[in-house]
Amino acid sequence: MRLSKFAPRHAANAGERKTTSAMIASIAPDGVPTRNAPFGHTLARLAHQRPGIVGLTADLAKYTDLHVFAQEHPDRFYQMGMAEQVLMSAAAGLAREGFTPFATTYAVFASRRAYDFICMAIAEEKLNVKIVCALPGLTTGYGPSHQATEDIAIFRGMPNLTIIDPCDALDIEQATEAIADYNGPVYMRLSRGKVPVVLDEDDYTFEIGKARMLREGADVLFISSGLMTMRALEAAKALEADRIGCAVLHVPTIKPLDTEAILAAARRSGGGGEPHHHWWPWRRRCRAADARESDPSLSPDRPARRVPRRWRAADASRSLRDLNFRARAPRPHLERMRSKSSPHTTVESSTLTLPLLSNPV
Repeated sequence: MRLSKFAPRHAANAGERKTTSAMIASIAPDGVPTRNAPFGHTLARLAHQRPGIVGLTADLAKYTDLHVFAQEHPDRFYQMGMAEQVLMSAAAGLAREGFTPFATTYAVFASRRAYDFICMAIAEEKLNVKIVCALPGLTTGYGPSHQATEDIAIFRGMPNLTIIDPCDALDIEQATEAIADYNGPVYMRLSRGKVPVVLDEDDYTFEIGKARMLREGADVLFISSGLMTMRALEAAKALEADRIGCAVLHVPTIKPLDTEAILAAARRSGGGGEPHHHWWPWRRRCRAADARESDPSLSPDRPARRVPRRWRAADASRSLRDLNFRARAPRPHLERMRSKSSPHTTVESSTLTLPLLSNPV
């Protein structure tokens, strides 16, 4: 066992199980089909049709799937080195010259390190820059240095910036095409490598600014985005065995938010919960909760109180796959919900889903 990251590595002994680095761990559940590098392959294909598309990265082409683009279009690929501020400034300059730059890095570096450059050079100027970032939220177990738990909170406050959080490989492919067509700055969360395919059974079509009901259910409503939609679908399937009907509303566009779809779904459902893997912005509230509170009949009795904490690699891996815990969590609250007279009682979402973010403070 290495006691320090500076200690020398040793070769694995015969029969010793090799572990996967938390930086490249797969988010795919067992038995689910995957597609390799959906973002990189889609962008490379689009670039054959659109000469204005260029790719930039901060020394992370291989780890954001942009290496696929670089191999097919080496003359339109720019390696900016470990300098995210330079990356965003260069992307802004290329956009001013009429190009459509796709800038990739890790979400934590874009949201924290390059915040001012993105805000002033790209968002305020409403430039056509696409910021596509891997390791969003808690998708890595490498701790605070790489966990972008504030990325959505930070980018929500920027003017003119559209925020996309796709679920699976199909969502990523369609979202990449959509943001390439869209004229304006975009921040998109990215799952890289072998990305699961879960939305192909639902005749799914991505559209900027639109939510999509993936599963109907009268008892509980899960409002989710990104990879958490996969977990919500898993939990809904598990709860079906206990005759608990769970609706799943996938909201791939965080900004602008499809409030009409959220309110309509909340009115039809007995209770709601929002599974997340990021820090709750603005007084620990999320966009779905904000949308519900705009309708007095759907306002929760008390605000949700959970926020994520930093997780070690083992914690993050265990929590992302702990479906049994998540499936058990809603039952006592559902019984209390059914005993109340109001048909629109909203269950506190921290008790409905995910030990990953169920640490109330």
